[in-house]
Amino acid sequence: MHQHQLLSFASKLVSGRSENNNAKSFSTPTYSPDQFLTVQPVHSLSNVEFKRLNEHYFTVYEAELETRGNPVLRNMERTVQVWHRCCVDGVIFHCKQYQRRNSARLNHLACICQQVDLNANFSRNTWPEVMVDQLHYVEIHYFCVHIFHGVPHMLMFSTYRNTNVHDGLVEDRGKKNDGFQDIRTLQHVCGKVQSKGKTYIVDNLETLAERLQDVFNR
Repeated sequence: MHQHQLLSFASKLVSGRSENNNAKSFSTPTYSPDQFLTVQPVHSLSNVEFKRLNEHYFTVYEAELETRGNPVLRNMERTVQVWHRCCVDGVIFHCKQYQRRNSARLNHLACICQQVDLNANFSRNTWPEVMVDQLHYVEIHYFCVHIFHGVPHMLMFSTYRNTNVHDGLVEDRGKKNDGFQDIRTLQHVCGKVQSKGKTYIVDNLETLAERLQDVFNR
């Protein structure tokens, strides 16, 4: 797979901006103007989903919750209001539940940006916290609204992709773990291409060009 082929493909990638939307929507002042579209029935979380949501909130509110066994986490609401589309910065993101079987569009594959601690695997008594932005790729199963601490959170339940970046290309090596993410982590819709038995994730033109430029500057 040559870099110029990916650039050509990325230039044709559907961004979702042209989609017409008159459906019922949901947003809050915290998230506005981002919004959810196409409401679905209320969903009761499975034990695995409930555990993943616990992990999400503990990561976000660790200083306040202090321990994973905090009763606030154990006793939180076990239902979510599901939505099938999300509009962020004018771009429509879909989810796997919304995709038709015969659809060729892949609007549920997305790039997200999350902060991670470079010293997370070391003792905090000897290593300081160093937070940096890191890009991840996820397949979105569904969007949802969940009430935590009396506040509505706009989230998505996704599967992280196991990726390997080399020569500016992002190889997709399969599924990793599932998890909940805040929709404010969404960056852009991605695509996939196959070459010589491997699958590559295609970013938007700006991200792809920046990554290739880093390779050329080495």
